[in-house]
Amino acid sequence: MKKFVITFFVVLFLIGLVFFIPNVNANNNKYNLPSSFYIDKELYNTLDAKDWDKLEYLAKIAIYKFPNDAIGYFYMGIALDEKGKHKKAIDYYTKAMELRPNIADNYQNRGLAYYRMGDKEKAIADYKKALELDPNHQQAKKQLAIAQGYTIYYPVKFVK
Repeated sequence: MKKFVITFFVVLFLIGLVFFIPNVNANNNKYNLPSSFYIDKELYNTLDAKDWDKLEYLAKIAIYKFPNDAIGYFYMGIALDEKGKHKKAIDYYTKAMELRPNIADNYQNRGLAYYRMGDKEKAIADYKKALELDPNHQQAKKQLAIAQGYTIYYPVKFVK
């Protein structure tokens, strides 16, 4: 009888853990946002700090945890591009585009990677696609002008 009571409480405790642990995580997410939102926030903060090694590391985690979400691929592209690995960055931007084809930033950033590799034609095509998706995308406007041979003076004034 004593073994039964102990086993009963152990099983009850384990069942309680199974139901309690997910609720603890849910309480930390009071707006019921997807987990990828928190990873995106951390990635963005790391991007802001320009810590490319940490950004690459966090992007790997995001890709592992959320392989069908574009966010990890997008930030991996940024990290690799800033580290001079433009070809690999292009591959990651392209994967992000496959997952979320209507995001102008994917095209703008891939265009920048192409531009850094010296492929102005592909860069211009990507900048134009970014502007097609978001006509007010300021970075794409600037990069397109530069790729087309304009010099930019601030406040923004395009001169050839």
